[in-house]
Amino acid sequence: MFATHRTISRRFSSAVIAAAAFAVLAGCGPTQPEGGSIGLPQSGGNGAGNGRSSIRGTASATPGVNADLRALRITAHASLDHLRNYVRSGLAKVSGSGLDVSWIMSVTPGTYFILAWADLDNSGTLTYGDVVGIVGQYGLQYGDFTPVQVWEGQTTDAGDIKCEVLYTKPAWLEGDITDK
Repeated sequence: MFATHRTISRRFSSAVIAAAAFAVLAGCGPTQPEGGSIGLPQSGGNGAGNGRSSIRGTASATPGVNADLRALRITAHASLDHLRNYVRSGLAKVSGSGLDVSWIMSVTPGTYFILAWADLDNSGTLTYGDVVGIVGQYGLQYGDFTPVQVWEGQTTDAGDIKCEVLYTKPAWLEGDITDK
C-alpha cells in the first residue's frame, strides 16, 4: 500500500510541475493581434529590418487598363489631408510587370492611407488618363479609403489595389496631386 501512495504522490507532483512549466512557457512567447483583414499584421518575416515596420500588397489593373503597372508610385500618407497635399510617409518598391505587380514599403508604426498612381503623361500632376488606385472600396471616383494600421516591427498586408484609368476628378480630391 505504501508503494501505491508513493506512485500516486510522484504522479501528482509530476503533473503539478508540468502544469507550472506549461503556464510559464505559454506566457513567454511574443503576442500580436491575429491577422486576416486590412491593417492586421501577418505572420512571417517583416521585410522591413531593424525593427521598422512595413506595408505590402499587390496592385492589379481593372478591365480596360492597358498599362505596365511597374510605373506605379505607391505611397503611404498619414492622413487624408496629407494625401490631398501629396505629403508622403512612405514610398513602395514595386516588383513585377504587366497588369499585376507586388509592392512593399518601410514605414513607422501608425495609420496610413495608400495611393497608387502612374503618371502616364509625365505631367507631374494627377491628370485624366493617369492610372490610379487606392486601398479601400473599389471605385476610385468615390474614394472610400480604408486606413491601414501598422504595428512596430510587423509587416501589414494591405491587400490588392485595383487600378483604373482616371476619367473624372475623384470626389475626394480637393486640389491637384502633384509629385513634388
